[in-house]
Amino acid sequence: IVGALILTLLVAKFASTAGKESKKYEAGGFTHFNVYENIGKKPVEFVVEGPYCDNCKVTLKYRFKDYELSLPFLYKEGRWILEFPPLHRGSKIDYFIEIKKGGEIYRLPPEGRFTLKFKGKVGVLPIVLHVIFMFGHMFFIFMALLTALLYLRGLDSAKHLYLYLLIGITSIILGGFVIGPYISYKVFDAPWGPFPFGRDVTDTKTLFSFLIWMSFVFVYKLKRSSLKALSYFVIAGTLIDVA
Repeated sequence: IVGALILTLLVAKFASTAGKESKKYEAGGFTHFNVYENIGKKPVEFVVEGPYCDNCKVTLKYRFKDYELSLPFLYKEGRWILEFPPLHRGSKIDYFIEIKKGGEIYRLPPEGRFTLKFKGKVGVLPIVLHVIFMFGHMFFIFMALLTALLYLRGLDSAKHLYLYLLIGITSIILGGFVIGPYISYKVFDAPWGPFPFGRDVTDTKTLFSFLIWMSFVFVYKLKRSSLKALSYFVIAGTLIDVA
């Protein structure tokens, strides 16, 4: 149990921090922390820290759908500020900031663009239940993995192996296919990204994981496979699941 819990916490730590950081970018004495998401209907405040000068011009240049647009920053309270109106949940813009200072032109970021996603609000309860079931899935899959490894080494009877697997699959059904689409609809205005595979990485991975585990269960039950075979199925499935 302790081993499965540690592995689950490691996965949770990675999932909670991956790709969710605002980073600092500097050029020509100007600084910007990129904005990567806006939740709800409040305006987005873009901020560029830097000096005021008569020949300075700071501009937000962004792509929305197939349109290339731009908006100027205003200097107030010691910094350059732009309030951007909220877009419909599920929308996004790809932007960069152009700074003209005298005869010099600076760009933040130096290459490429930042992506800002607009998201809707969702209640606390669905999120809590989603987290419980999705990490419950990982916990019981890790329980099954450790049981399988011990069984193959002759250190466990594996009498609960199939039970752990069923609980893990039930958890992903509840978290990924019942509560998950509801949250996705409230946040992105789309209950499911791909059908069956496609645009959304998280939805695709959830569906792929579910199909892998169900295929192993069907093979195990229909072919009346041994616990040894199921143990290898569990090891292979876990490697795919956490990849």
